[in-house]
Amino acid sequence: MSWYNRGATGGWAAALSVALVCSTVLVGSIAPQWRPLQEHAPSTSAPTAVSTLPGNSAVATAMAVPSRDTTKSQVGAGDAATLTHAAETAVQLREQQQRRQQAEAEVVRQQAAQLQEQSRVERELSAAKGQLGELEMEKEKLRKQLQEAEARRKQLEEDNQALRSQQSQLERRLGQLEGEVRGQWNDILSAATADKDALKKYLESHPHWLEQRRAEEHAPSTSAPTAVSTLPGNSAVATAMAVPSRDTTKSQVGAGDAATLTHAAETAVQLREQQQRRQQAEAEVVRQQAAQLQEQSRVERELSAAKGQLGELEMEKEKLRKQLQEAEARRKQLEEDNQALRSQQSQLERRLGQLEGEVRGQWNDILSAATADKDALKKYLESHPHWLEQRRAEIQRLPQRGIVIAAANAALNANAFVNVYLLRHHLGCTLPITISYWGEEEHVGDSLINFFSEHQLNVSFLDSSRLTLPPHQRPLAPRRLDGRFFGWKPKIAAIYTVPYQEILFLDADSMPLMDPGFLFDWPDYAAKGNIIFPEHHRKEVKLFRHFGLHNPWADAGKKAEWPLVEETGQLLLNRPVLVHADMLEWLWFLNTHDEVTYRLGHGDCDTFRAAFDLAGKRESYYQSPHPSADGLKDTGSQDLRYFKYALVQLAPNGSVMFAHRVWFNKYDPTKDELRTFDYLTVENSGGRADVMRARWGLSPSQARIVPQSECSMHFEDMPRSQKACGLDPEDETVPIPIFPVSEASYVGQALRGGDTAFKLLRAALTTGKLALS
Repeated sequence: MSWYNRGATGGWAAALSVALVCSTVLVGSIAPQWRPLQEHAPSTSAPTAVSTLPGNSAVATAMAVPSRDTTKSQVGAGDAATLTHAAETAVQLREQQQRRQQAEAEVVRQQAAQLQEQSRVERELSAAKGQLGELEMEKEKLRKQLQEAEARRKQLEEDNQALRSQQSQLERRLGQLEGEVRGQWNDILSAATADKDALKKYLESHPHWLEQRRAEEHAPSTSAPTAVSTLPGNSAVATAMAVPSRDTTKSQVGAGDAATLTHAAETAVQLREQQQRRQQAEAEVVRQQAAQLQEQSRVERELSAAKGQLGELEMEKEKLRKQLQEAEARRKQLEEDNQALRSQQSQLERRLGQLEGEVRGQWNDILSAATADKDALKKYLESHPHWLEQRRAEIQRLPQRGIVIAAANAALNANAFVNVYLLRHHLGCTLPITISYWGEEEHVGDSLINFFSEHQLNVSFLDSSRLTLPPHQRPLAPRRLDGRFFGWKPKIAAIYTVPYQEILFLDADSMPLMDPGFLFDWPDYAAKGNIIFPEHHRKEVKLFRHFGLHNPWADAGKKAEWPLVEETGQLLLNRPVLVHADMLEWLWFLNTHDEVTYRLGHGDCDTFRAAFDLAGKRESYYQSPHPSADGLKDTGSQDLRYFKYALVQLAPNGSVMFAHRVWFNKYDPTKDELRTFDYLTVENSGGRADVMRARWGLSPSQARIVPQSECSMHFEDMPRSQKACGLDPEDETVPIPIFPVSEASYVGQALRGGDTAFKLLRAALTTGKLALS
């Protein structure tokens, strides 16, 4: 596949991924969710007059709180048809989106698989071609080596032939020389033998010569020479009877005899030299021949091995050639498949464009509808101030202060028991407590109610799904059209319906660490009627921009100056005073238009800030000034040693107030695991919060334990202690300072009090005395 095709396909895949993300954000769960939740409301209340709000299809205008039947009768046929159409449109949109996403995901998956397979085939093809080239080079090298070895072998054979010819010549010459030498030696030997026989015969036949010779030896040296008789046939013996001198003897030897002896001696020397040269030549020939034979044997072995290797290379080359053919065929098939996918891609892109246009139009319609509902509710509240006064009057008839805890399922019911037991028996809190749940979705059984009563916890239970809504509000539907349950919405219902004027709301897993009653007397609460607690991170909430609200994130310059997002696991709210009755109406509106608000925000987080803004009283919104900290468990691991167990909130006075357990570290009623943590971080925000959130904990190198001897940490006023120790909450450097939580501190005592309550609950569950659901 060409580089251009690969690049084009990769670019299309990236563009399609971006389009998918955009379309998912646009579509989401944007359809209005309608479910008539007034089914549990009493039907005995009297109807009141209704004034219709023009242009608003989702807001009724009754002045009082009517019953379910009355409300139904007051909703126009156009409203019902609109809501039904909205629900059907949402279902159709969801189904279209799911089919489109499935088709697009399948195409992307197939394309990715094809690209991956084609890339792998091309890599294999390239590697095979490279290997084949290497084999060709190696084969050519071996072929040259074979040619050189063959030429060398032929040269050796020629040299051996020349040596054998030279050896034959030497052997023939040696035979000739040996024959000549043997003949000459036989002649000399025969002559010597003849001389020996002649001398013997002479001596035997001339005894008087020997006598004369002996007499001469005893005679004086001045005696005259005697006659010499010649020995017939003897050429080597002087014939004088006396002992002649050396010169006389020489002169008496025949010239023929001397020449013969000299020639014999010279011949013997020549023969000896010739024999030595012949032996040397023969030895050299033998040595050269042996070396040549050894070299020839080595060359033949190398030649044989090279031929074998060449044969293997030929087989491997043939195998690679077949693989290349298969790979080429496969590549062509992949290109055809990619062509088909590109065609399908074009169709999907056209369809995607159509769907994006439809989704964008539908999203704009839904956003416009929500905006119209917002404007209608604002107009209604402005034109019916007496309704708010009546609402405030109803709330003011309720008990003054209380705590409401939102339960949901077996696990959260267990955590709710821990909180209530801790408040009553360890923290000494006497405020009334109500546990709120949402109908059959979050049913609280008699077994749990009796268990609370058995431990004298003085708790009431409220089914918030049985509220009677004013007709200008949309019913709250915790379950989405896809069947998933929204856990955030029932807590809004609890805040809206709880039977107290002033409430401390707690998620079931947000544990108080001291008696929270003093918070109701805090000056800022008394002045503004609310305390909201912050999250770690600073992220813009797009809800404010789309609803035309004051955007505090746009006002701030650097990101470090952005406001912290809300963490609504605990909050205080004075419902009837100031603007908080209408703020509740806006809070309900925002959380029942979750098809818009939850997509533009972080669930219910920051719907409180937006509700104050929509009520026109954003200056009354009060967030605790202290960033949250983290409760850490020492796991002993060398990787993630300090594991995050809880988000720890500080009260406005700086005291460590709440431990909001993260979702995987709640008390689990099916296990005996306790949830006490060992360390507390400094207040975290910005970069340090990002480090913590990346892995939900810290490694040993990311944490620095600050002993009490180095910094005297008082949890009653943590910011002041940090300042005294020179620790800045806005510092983003790592390692992060952490402080031991001693058992003697009020934080440690509260944590162990929670473990004590959980042990009681686990014992009751184990013995069968308690059922949580």
